[in-house]
Amino acid sequence: MMIIRTLFFVIIVIFYSSASNFSELIGIENANGNTHLFYRILTKYSSDGFSNDIYHFDIFNNTDSLFLKDFYFPAILPEPYGWPSYTSVDDLEFWNGNPADIIYCGIENDMLLGKFYLCSSRFEYYWGPAINNLELSNQNDSLIYASDQWEGLLISYNSGYEWQNINPGFNQLLDISPFDDQILFATNGKYMHRSIDGGLNFSVVDSSGILEKEFLYDSDSTHIYIVSDNKILTSDDCGESWHILYQDSVKVFVSLDESSSGAIYLCHENQIFFSQNYGASFNPYFSLDSNIGGIYKKPNSGILYVSTNDHIYKISKDGLTTLKIITSILDNEFYTSIPGSYHLYQNYPNPFNSTTTIRYQIRQSGNVEIRVYSIDGRLVVTLVDEHKPAGEFSINWETNGLSTGIYFYVLIHNGKMRDTKRLLLIK
Repeated sequence: MMIIRTLFFVIIVIFYSSASNFSELIGIENANGNTHLFYRILTKYSSDGFSNDIYHFDIFNNTDSLFLKDFYFPAILPEPYGWPSYTSVDDLEFWNGNPADIIYCGIENDMLLGKFYLCSSRFEYYWGPAINNLELSNQNDSLIYASDQWEGLLISYNSGYEWQNINPGFNQLLDISPFDDQILFATNGKYMHRSIDGGLNFSVVDSSGILEKEFLYDSDSTHIYIVSDNKILTSDDCGESWHILYQDSVKVFVSLDESSSGAIYLCHENQIFFSQNYGASFNPYFSLDSNIGGIYKKPNSGILYVSTNDHIYKISKDGLTTLKIITSILDNEFYTSIPGSYHLYQNYPNPFNSTTTIRYQIRQSGNVEIRVYSIDGRLVVTLVDEHKPAGEFSINWETNGLSTGIYFYVLIHNGKMRDTKRLLLIK
């Protein structure tokens, strides 16, 4: 019965989809100076479910793939026969701009209950504390700050594997300085505070009530910006004092040029404006046909990446280039090979007549089961039940007399269900 409840969300995805749009855009540079864009696609379904998956666009290699799943689908059947299925990615951080060296946290359902998780390329996935924000030190590769909504500020000295409580009075870490990991910004739910001793002591630095996570740091290490919906706050003294730099009636998006101190790109509706003097004045820079929803300036270049509702563009001296159109995402089942992931790939071919191939990936050795269930939850066959090393595997399935219909196949590792897919048999 437990497996039936988990499987039903797949049906919702297939039969109740609606419009999608780009909902977020960020960029990072790896050690070689190659740009990696990460964006979300928000899709709302008529069943009141939604997905807000994270995709990875590797500009240098021109590859684009699903990176992490983020979704919510309500149960089709009432309790006790069903419950929602969901996974959220609440924060994602990269070590040294490396897309393969990551740590992320969120909440996912474990049958009846939602549980907080922490997953990293450096250690095994585990049910963790109620972390709502992660910040990596630029000075110490193993040092991470985090906040737990119940326990307050946490610190880890071994890349997030173990945590210590350093200040229970602040339930939301906002950011840490990339130039000094002893400078932290946090809130107690009312005002923004700053610490200059690694979170042991704090003082109020802003009482405006703007408590956003998006902090941008100028390369001079003293100018800081906070983008809060339709406002931009700025500080020119490492966050000791703040004032409003810009305010509008619509949401704004901002990117700094890390290679040029004082350079700011500001997006207002479909317009991009540029400042060379820390935002004291802005001049028109570029205009698009649609409202902008994300921007990233590549350092040491004249390149901007921007997203609108349905496009991702590159802006350079050569003009405007389309990199991505949302309708071109055809395979929503594909999952990139992230270190530390479990995954079932879509069987091929699908639909199929009598024989199909199922591929799967496991992140550590253990007992693996691949089970096939009918749409009413009846176990049809167990294709695999044996110990496997970490890696990627495949198996051919001959249906041998099964009737036409929808079936589900499930990956189980060490007794825990890891992934589910739907297949269609046609006789």
